[in-house]
Amino acid sequence: MPVNTWFLLRIFLVIVFLSLFILLELLIERSDFDLLVPHSQTDHVDGAPPQSGFLVDTKGCRIPDLDPMDPSIQRFIYDEPPINCVEQYGPALVESNLTSL
Repeated sequence: MPVNTWFLLRIFLVIVFLSLFILLELLIERSDFDLLVPHSQTDHVDGAPPQSGFLVDTKGCRIPDLDPMDPSIQRFIYDEPPINCVEQYGPALVESNLTSL
């Protein structure tokens, strides 16, 4: 018994449109990052950073969390006069080779 080609075409189109609908729903609802990384690994991103007194607190580097507008810090911050590179210093690159500038 021959199979009705219109029936098969309808089934195929329904499957294609449903697949596209599901794919678009997934792409709209979630970003690529959410699809690849479990939420337990990204929970810390949305929350407040832990308060340790340092912006960076690792074995090799510790940068204190200081407010740059604090009066105790402001005395170290000042405007430098602009540098006139053309008149004072000459060309920026004097010599270079394959290993150094």
